[in-house]
Amino acid sequence: MSTCVLYVDESGDVRQHDVPLKNGQTPIFTLTGLVLPLKEWRNIDREFLALKRTFFAPELTNSKKRAEHYEIKGNTLTSPRNKDSRRRHVFLNKICQLASSFNGKLFCVTIVKSPEEPTNATSIYTSSLQYLIERFNIFISEHESYDKGIIIADSTKQFDNDVAKSHMSFIFGTESGRSLNHIYEAPLFADSRLTAGLQMVDMLSSIIYTNHYHWYCRSVPSATNYEHMKKYWEIIKALEFKSIRKYDGYQKFGFRTIDHNR
Repeated sequence: MSTCVLYVDESGDVRQHDVPLKNGQTPIFTLTGLVLPLKEWRNIDREFLALKRTFFAPELTNSKKRAEHYEIKGNTLTSPRNKDSRRRHVFLNKICQLASSFNGKLFCVTIVKSPEEPTNATSIYTSSLQYLIERFNIFISEHESYDKGIIIADSTKQFDNDVAKSHMSFIFGTESGRSLNHIYEAPLFADSRLTAGLQMVDMLSSIIYTNHYHWYCRSVPSATNYEHMKKYWEIIKALEFKSIRKYDGYQKFGFRTIDHNR
């Protein structure tokens, strides 16, 4: 038996938004987790680096950073301004294939935010993380190769400490939290520029975010048009976790959407 890692990153914004949307505001927030085998981290890192060098050679050549530290952001790859960039879209497909080749599984929570009754920003993140962790624990309990998991999250900087404290309170202070015995410690926060797994989940999260944005928020005044990202949905759904067993009579799935406007 071995250990797996849940790499966690967010897309969108937990802060309040206006309607019509003002520049930079987002009506939804997506927290995504990608599970990968810890023992394969070196191979994943090198294969990911090879893809960056293949598809972004000009940018790497002109950058003062080492190739390992050059970060390609998911929101740039999925942006409408790059919808016709074949290079970027082939790269995105390759990232999906890389995750699949290491038997990666995806989990996500998307919050459709209410502009009239905004939820506390930290609470949006912490409650979303709890959902991911519960599903992550189920994944490990059903997996024939894994017995434990750790969580590595992209540093939010503004509330890492609050998130870690909330996690520990959930684990030790609630009945459901105490039952999650396959997960080690509190989330570890890392700089995504140093971690291939976080860079990969950033890109996959952007795919989920743009599809959910298009489905739930395309009618919001001043919304961004992400119709060009619909073609990725079948690919991304193939990576979604689906439980083998039923729990309280229901199969568990990795993706969940919560609409605060209802």
